Amino acid sequence: MVAILVVLFILLMLAIDALVHRKEAAPLLLPVRRQIALPGGLFLDSGHTWTALEPSGRIRVGLDDLVRGAVGRIDKLELPELGTEVKRGQPLFALVQGGRRAALVSPVDGVVSSVNPLVADTTGPVAADPYQRGWVCALSPKNLGASLRRLKVAEEAIDWLRAERDRFEKFVVAQAWRSPLPGMAMADGGKPADGVLGHLDDEAWATFGRDFLAPQDPPIAE
Repeated sequence: MVAILVVLFILLMLAIDALVHRKEAAPLLLPVRRQIALPGGLFLDSGHTWTALEPSGRIRVGLDDLVRGAVGRIDKLELPELGTEVKRGQPLFALVQGGRRAALVSPVDGVVSSVNPLVADTTGPVAADPYQRGWVCALSPKNLGASLRRLKVAEEAIDWLRAERDRFEKFVVAQAWRSPLPGMAMADGGKPADGVLGHLDDEAWATFGRDFLAPQDPPIAE
């Protein structure tokens, strides 16, 4: 009888030890993400910036909600200098979190004509309202007609953004399997939540920039 009790006690201890280790290694499921918003009348670029045409002929530029949600906390914005001339696909502004940054490129050719004063000293408007109060800068465009043909609007933009959301979820799963981090690895039913990039390493940020923030088509010929 004593021997049986000893064996049962050992088995119980082994079971408890296995459960403890499983709990330590188990990922924290990320909460289900909300739907990505997109107001009407905006043009989306494949580098995840948006443009809005103004009556004056200039265009406002900002980041879309997928990028805002992926980065989450924004510690600082790196803004362009007035008068800077940029080509489509060249860096325009960047989001900084800690020692890491996500650079977003210009969706069109143009010259920086203004910077949103609301985001000059604080990142709050970008985090809270990236499509309206959180616009980043305005450009005096060049070759606008050709540039607009590269952009997406209306139903095409909505469908593309949904597809990008699904692609981003697959990206997060792949990164979690590559380099598991506490609270990051995905399990069945897990979805990326706001700020998921904050759980990833430098290599993942570089991959995100290359795969999501660079235009996914060739530059427009002069």
